[in-house]
Amino acid sequence: MEELREAFEKVFNVDFSNKSRQKSYVSARKAFCWYCTTILKHNLREVGEMAGINHDTVLYHRDDFDSYVMYNRYVADLLREAAGYDYFLENRRRTIIESLIPHIDKLPIGREKDLEKLVSLNIKSYIALNKNDNENKTDIIYVADSVSSWMD
Repeated sequence: MEELREAFEKVFNVDFSNKSRQKSYVSARKAFCWYCTTILKHNLREVGEMAGINHDTVLYHRDDFDSYVMYNRYVADLLREAAGYDYFLENRRRTIIESLIPHIDKLPIGREKDLEKLVSLNIKSYIALNKNDNENKTDIIYVADSVSSWMD
């Protein structure tokens, strides 16, 4: 986790030993705490020691990250650069998968194509949203490939 902390410090251009409350430091701490606790499943105490904060602050940053990144979208880009994790792609993929769970339980045997159509509609809606955000086409293709590979 030391290497990960160094990557975050480099990409966000901060030093976690500095207790600054500047936006760049807050963003780096939030992204680091969220990623380490939510994705890597490290405990709050461990993450706090690495980030130079206490465990309840780690908890606060983790819980606040989803709403924070919606208003500070550049943080997601920095997270992708620091940890190789595409927040919006993975969030959309999780949403699609979670939306399928009730349908999977009710799906009669032999009706798998219906489930594929449902996934396809979700992907198309995501593509439409990204076109409005001027995302490039290779990112959109990556989303479609990642969801279809999940179904294999």
